[in-house]
Amino acid sequence: MDSYGKPADRQTLSEMVEELKNGLTTHATGGSMDSARYQAIRKTLLGVPELAPRLPRFLKTCRDTNDFWGFIKQKFGRYQERRDYLAEELNPIIDHLEGTNQIAEQQFELGAPLGKGGFGVVYKVRHRLLDIDFAVKVLSPAFDDGAQTHTDRFFREARVLFALNHPNIIRVYDVGLHGGKPFIRMEYFDGKNLNSFLKDHGVLSPPKATILIRKILDGLAHAHDEARVIHRDLKPSNIMLAPGGRVRLVDFGLGVFIEHDLVSRITKTGDAVVGGYYTAPELVANPKLVEPRSDLYSVSALWFTALTGRPPAGAGLEQQLSAVPKLPQGQANVILRGLRGAEDRYQSAREMLDAVLAAS
Repeated sequence: MDSYGKPADRQTLSEMVEELKNGLTTHATGGSMDSARYQAIRKTLLGVPELAPRLPRFLKTCRDTNDFWGFIKQKFGRYQERRDYLAEELNPIIDHLEGTNQIAEQQFELGAPLGKGGFGVVYKVRHRLLDIDFAVKVLSPAFDDGAQTHTDRFFREARVLFALNHPNIIRVYDVGLHGGKPFIRMEYFDGKNLNSFLKDHGVLSPPKATILIRKILDGLAHAHDEARVIHRDLKPSNIMLAPGGRVRLVDFGLGVFIEHDLVSRITKTGDAVVGGYYTAPELVANPKLVEPRSDLYSVSALWFTALTGRPPAGAGLEQQLSAVPKLPQGQANVILRGLRGAEDRYQSAREMLDAVLAAS
């Protein structure tokens, strides 16, 4: 029964849990929720046997909003901790009522984590009916105030992921919410990222590095020119390699998270961005910038790293490249131009790819 004495369907129950989450989040962060409404929703939810094992303990013990305030104030001191807690407790109930978890559990078998980074955890999953492996990245960025705004923006922008159809870019098949966190289901690629590859095998020879960079630039030309999407976070961990010369770029479409991450790093470290050797200076100065030439800086930094084993930093970059055995001077010139200011770089991925081909 709902709070008005009528049978409550799953959609109504889902809307009530959403209302409860929003009301309690407001109550826990300086606002207030109507106590009578809290009591009515609580009574309805406690009366649904299916939900009994899923309801958070506080809902069973806190009879009104005063009880809840005493509970949440004692448990968490910071507003963000309270927001995260309520989302973690109530979002899975919404997912259950809307059938998302049931569908996922019926179709997919969750495997071991494949990796963990600043934007979330990647899992290997097997589709039970198709008997095919996929990779699923569950995004869990450490947002400050306005996390829901960032999540909403991600889904508004996520349509660009489906326009990326290129052999050198990881294919995306689905996006959604799991436990209140955005996820991306994508092609499973059994390879190593460039960081791991260089650690295991050492630097690349100039011919092998050239092949890698040509594939990266070809993927970027597609993304920039046809899908109209900029990566903004190209770095060794986002370049995947596998036997047979296969290459994939990953983590397109995470602009909102990248922007937040850059702001956080700049705030914490002043002008120096930790780990930002692959980030163009203009993007460090303005994390909201959406500029294709920023990706070209990253490509040059990746090329430099693949040849020398270290990212470009400080003075003497030309001397470091001159020490690479059998590196054609034309290729060194392409790398160095790519590391200049935006106006002096190549103006498109296609132009830079043509320069690489001419220097090979």
